[in-house]
Amino acid sequence: DETVDSLHGDYFSALLKARGDILGETGHSEAASETPLVDKFILPCGDTCKSWANLTALMEWAFRVGATKRSLVVAFGGGALMNVTGLFASMLYRGSKLVYVPTTLLAMHDVTTSLKTSICFDGRKNNIGTFYAPLKILIDAAFCRTLPRGELFSGIGELAKNA
Repeated sequence: DETVDSLHGDYFSALLKARGDILGETGHSEAASETPLVDKFILPCGDTCKSWANLTALMEWAFRVGATKRSLVVAFGGGALMNVTGLFASMLYRGSKLVYVPTTLLAMHDVTTSLKTSICFDGRKNNIGTFYAPLKILIDAAFCRTLPRGELFSGIGELAKNA
């Protein structure tokens, strides 16, 4: 999401740079044809990202950049972003490979383990969704260093509730 991109947008920059280095100045090479495209789509923060419009925008973007059945979707952000991106991955080609990289304490234990994906539609919360398992969940506790205090306590409270 926008906040995560501003704080941690360079987390995957080595992948984006590697793609550019392989392509070189001409944009074509033998190695590049075997190297997958790495691109990103930035969603708004919080529950506002969980909309039909954003799900549609993700689908349009995926087809515009050339997503295929072999594409890997990486959800990098908080819980709401994981919800909409998980739904997107579950629908793209009837199920695309998905990796979660949660950046909030709450997402690190709640969203990533519940397998729930969703958007909010017609004034209702989480009323369109699926259950969809990610291929991998990559947790880097260093992301918690940039969380506001209230966000940390929210995650700790949810942990205690679920323990």
